Amino acid sequence: SWWPQFAQRWPRPSAPAEERTRQEGTVEYAYRRRGGAEPFGDTYPAHLHIDLLPETQGQGLGRRRIDTLLAELGRRGVPGLHLGMNADNHSAGAFYERLGFTELASGEGSTTYGIRIPSA
Repeated sequence: SWWPQFAQRWPRPSAPAEERTRQEGTVEYAYRRRGGAEPFGDTYPAHLHIDLLPETQGQGLGRRRIDTLLAELGRRGVPGLHLGMNADNHSAGAFYERLGFTELASGEGSTTYGIRIPSA
């Protein structure tokens, strides 16, 4: 429901997938997002990317960023948040589980986590 307002600014990429730039890949991903596109999308509609440089990890910055995001999403009535990560990144998985995320159905080589957000 939110993407059409951006479609003129970012038209759907026409290049074949193997020739797309990273930005074109991200734009294509946005075009594919819709209700029902993911088995967990209605329950966990918000999506998180959290990428901290190694020298900033272990200082509580990731936890603070996620806590801030969850508070704002709760204020806006968003019911849940999901994220995907490399299945081999066990330390990140343990981090998300400590924060209350649970593992969702995942594709090969990836792990998807979700967390329900109480309304503020």
